[in-house]
Amino acid sequence: MIDKNTVFNVYNEYDGNIYAPSAYNDLGYKFERSNEIGEPSITPVVFSDVQLINNKSAIFRNGTLRFDADLEDEIYKELRIMPDKNYLTKDEIEDIILNTDTDKLEKLIAITSMNTIEKVRSILIKLDNTNEYDIPKRVFDVVNARIYELAKGSVRSEIKLIVKKTIEPKVKEVKTKSAETEAEPETVVEKKTTSKKTK
Repeated sequence: MIDKNTVFNVYNEYDGNIYAPSAYNDLGYKFERSNEIGEPSITPVVFSDVQLINNKSAIFRNGTLRFDADLEDEIYKELRIMPDKNYLTKDEIEDIILNTDTDKLEKLIAITSMNTIEKVRSILIKLDNTNEYDIPKRVFDVVNARIYELAKGSVRSEIKLIVKKTIEPKVKEVKTKSAETEAEPETVVEKKTTSKKTK
């Protein structure tokens, strides 16, 4: 059992300030935004206030504020936090956006917390605004559609992902006829054509 007077470092990886209550300070806590190179801010918080914040907010339960990696399991157990589909760290969200596939998009569809999906959208917009990444349109479509569903109160998503099958074209070698000189084999791509039936 963790002593209530134990102080833990709390990390904010995001580019916005986060405010939370305190039992010892009427002004509460201000968790400063990460710096310009993405390093998280660090704020010491006594465990009794960690419990207070957890009772009033989801910022620990959804991975917005974090602890030292080697202490997280112990702290989460004490707080009865079981990381679930709404628990996504900044690194996990960036991976979903920049290295997306069907399984990762399903993680976005599974989100049931408006706070979490808004966090995803914030990171998505920030990455897109850098003009450094070619983010697939379907990531934007899934995020916006899920936000629309949750805003309507639809916890169970109706979003369906369509997986497009890739058919590799057949390749065959065709040798050209030569009467006087030899010609190199010519490689052609055989494309399937669809003929329209006439009535």
